[in-house]
Amino acid sequence: MDIFWGDSMFFKRSQKSTGTCRTCMILRAFLITALPLIVLMPFAGDRYPVLGQLTAWHFVAVLFGWGFISLAVKIILWRIEQSQINKDT
Repeated sequence: MDIFWGDSMFFKRSQKSTGTCRTCMILRAFLITALPLIVLMPFAGDRYPVLGQLTAWHFVAVLFGWGFISLAVKIILWRIEQSQINKDT
């Protein structure tokens, strides 16, 4: 038993990977979209004064808002699914 790498539960896979997971795809899409904006904001600040006023907190607020909306939609869909399962039984 290797203390650092061998039998650690953090490094074991329960199944073989069949492809890229949905979460990874969403994260990649976000990074592909956000990274050019972050890099180009200092250069585009003169042409688009609105971009110069944006701060990191604006992006944080958008991400938290998107997360809360996504959570609410998931809970609503889960409740609908549970009510249909209860009707069938």
